[in-house]
Amino acid sequence: MLKNKIITNNKKLSFIEHHQLSRKELLERVLKICKKNYGKNHIRTSVAYANLGDALTNFENYAKAKKYLKKALKIEKKFFSLDHPEISKTLSMLGNAYG
Repeated sequence: MLKNKIITNNKKLSFIEHHQLSRKELLERVLKICKKNYGKNHIRTSVAYANLGDALTNFENYAKAKKYLKKALKIEKKFFSLDHPEISKTLSMLGNAYG
């Protein structure tokens, strides 16, 4: 019974890891497309940076997550006031990346 439970948990973990890797790869593609079509300093590109940073936080790759989230924040500050909800959302993600 315990052996079956361990195997089931390993299968679930493997599925989750695969799903997370797919998420990261897709978000990297989105960022590349946004940069190509909108440029590095467009608001849509900042959303792609933020989403990738959030995913990297989930992978516990905090250094890279902070890098992308800071890029997103820098772009957002050009478009929004400092009390805008998008900036608040990105700051919250950045706080999570700091642990």
